[in-house]
Formats: sequence, C-alpha cells, structure tokens
Amino acid sequence: MLLRDNFLHSDLHPGNILYQDHVLRTVPKIESEVRLVLLDFGIADELPVDVRNEFLTFLFCLVHKDGIAAANAILRWSSAQTCVGAAADALRADMTALVDSMCDLRTMRVDIDAVLKAVMVLLRQHKVAIDPVYATLVVSLCVCVGFANSLDKDLNLFEVAVSAFVSYATVGEVVSGKLYA
Repeated sequence: MLLRDNFLHSDLHPGNILYQDHVLRTVPKIESEVRLVLLDFGIADELPVDVRNEFLTFLFCLVHKDGIAAANAILRWSSAQTCVGAAADALRADMTALVDSMCDLRTMRVDIDAVLKAVMVLLRQHKVAIDPVYATLVVSLCVCVGFANSLDKDLNLFEVAVSAFVSYATVGEVVSGKLYA
C-alpha cells in the first residue's frame, strides 16, 4: 500500500487486518489464494510526495548498505533538525555501524523490525528530530512485519521489497511483478 499506492494506514493492529483463505477450484495447481484485507480506514493518510520519497530513500539506503546515506535521509525527516554538525557526524558513524551489522542481504536474514527499532534508538540517542508522519511510518512498518511473520515465519518482507525498491530507484515508481522477462 505504501510502496505502490502512497497510502498509510495509521491504525494497523490485528483487529484491522483480516486474513482470507479462498479455495480456487478453477486452477488445480493452486490450492488457495490468500488475501489480506485492511479494515477501518478512519485513520489513513495519503503521504505527501516528499515524505514518501524520503522514507523510500531511507529504506533503499538500507538495502544498499549505505549507512551514511541512510543517516542523511533521516536528517531530512524534519525541517527543524536539532542533530547538526558533530552530532550529525556521530549519527552517520553509528548508522553505518548499524547498517553494516544488520543489513547485509548476502550473508544474513535481515530483520527489518529489529533494524527499525535499532534506528529509533539511535535517533533518540542522537536527539534527532523527526516529523510525526515518519514515526508513524516506522511503527506501521513494524506492525506489518510482525503480522506477516505471525502468518509465515519464513517470510522476509525486507527481501520481498528489494524488487520494489529497485523499480522505484530505476523508473520512479513501484512496478508490480517482475522487472524483466
């Protein structure tokens, strides 16, 4: 929803997410089709383009293991940034260490929930100001990851999202399906 449609459900919890399992009798090789249905859009936002771009830039930097660029993206999450100068340099160094230790898709299963929580700890330690919409994005993403893991412990949303990040970086939008034939 965030990547493709630019919408954020700001009240995600298991009571607002319905899991549907429908048997497909027309396709013998596929036993069921699973759908996730989001309910109660009373608290939903269409993200401003700049917010969406900055958040996706941050996630893209995590995929590419670029801690400095990830920190720079976060430092743009508030127009009244309080983390400047030496404090910002310290954040960049700590973010680089965090990304190096937690975001290597080639050698580990990246736990994006743990990564985002560790990032929030860094932001608090370095007194980084962020606009509330970014905090809501982080919390919503953590809820989605937790819910997805409760349905399928082998699913890694970070790995699944890589193709979406690549298409976003390449053509400026999220392309559904394969990027190549």
